[in-house]
Amino acid sequence: MNLLARLFAARRRRRRAQDLSAYAALIAAPDDLGSAADLESLDDFVVPARAELAISFDEAVEAGDVVVTVDGRDMEIPALEAGAAHSLQWAERGHVVSVGNSSAPACAATLHVLDQWRRPSPIATGDLT
Repeated sequence: MNLLARLFAARRRRRRAQDLSAYAALIAAPDDLGSAADLESLDDFVVPARAELAISFDEAVEAGDVVVTVDGRDMEIPALEAGAAHSLQWAERGHVVSVGNSSAPACAATLHVLDQWRRPSPIATGDLT
């Protein structure tokens, strides 16, 4: 690997570590997003630093049961098994994440931040009722 590529990779690792350090307090004590019945949304979550986010549920959900909005872009969640994390997208600092309940079964929804190895760490939870 040439010098320029090594410098770029080192800078990217430092930035990623710095961004993930902003989530340390949330990983230790995840935010509570409240609860949402059908056709309602959980409380908004404001992204503290650039990161790749994911969502999981403690019960299986069908495609279209949940809609996640990240900074105004709606994403329908595909069918997921209980506990499976679905990668959302990269979110920048200040973006607002909203989880809308279309017709999901009663379950807990968990937002995760993904580390450099794409391992999920919970940062916020809410109940879909």
